[in-house]
Amino acid sequence: MSFLPAIPIGGIAGWQFLKRTEEAQRAVFDKNALIARETAYFRENIAKADSIDKLMADRTLLKVALGAFGLEDELPKKAWIRKILEEGTQSNEALAMRLTDRRYRQFAEAMGYGNPGGARVADPGFADRMIAAYRTRQFEVAVGEVDDDMRLALNFRRAIAEVVSAKTEKARWFAIMGDKPIRTVIDAALGMPKELAKVDVDKQVDFYAERAARVLKIDDPQELADPGVVEETIRRFLVRRQIENGPSALTPGMGALTLLQGAVGFQNLVLSNG
Repeated sequence: MSFLPAIPIGGIAGWQFLKRTEEAQRAVFDKNALIARETAYFRENIAKADSIDKLMADRTLLKVALGAFGLEDELPKKAWIRKILEEGTQSNEALAMRLTDRRYRQFAEAMGYGNPGGARVADPGFADRMIAAYRTRQFEVAVGEVDDDMRLALNFRRAIAEVVSAKTEKARWFAIMGDKPIRTVIDAALGMPKELAKVDVDKQVDFYAERAARVLKIDDPQELADPGVVEETIRRFLVRRQIENGPSALTPGMGALTLLQGAVGFQNLVLSNG
């Protein structure tokens, strides 16, 4: 991937910069030769993949389809992906429905192969939706190559509304706890202790609810989808990460401090040899 997003600084300042420049940076990213070639090929050929065998036989089609759901790392696992697609999402016993990672269910449902209606690859708007999702996910991947915390923030902003869409409050907390990237942001934002994972899951839910009410002033995880709460959560997450990780080379003043420390070290070396 030849294009790397510009994120000249970490933390909240870096997040604000990324938001200000995001539209322009996405436009440049989408014109990247590899992304443009893959998406053009997908648009031209996906409707022909009316069977699982045809999809599995075309690496580019499968790469874009998986990448649209953030599953690009699963590309080599052909038998696993085939089973996900064959079993569909109609039965609670289907593999995609038994996995805690909702992306597999979304992938199987979007493709449609294992469901009564069959393949949905030729449906109106299918290619456009998949390409838009693929571009979004790949931009986040590129951001992560520069600053993984920024990737987590982008993912949280995009995905939290769906994660907290379950029917009950407890189910919504379980969905958050079962989504590692989302939970990473929430745990940092709320200052959750690492030892919490060893506690009974029902008690974990109570702990999350109490801490969210106190820190974010929310009574239900559904409120995490509110734009203002999203920004406050990301802000707290980034502040916590900066505290945990310490200053980086991108932190204002660190370049000058590094040079100063180097100069002092050199001076001490000269004096010690004098």
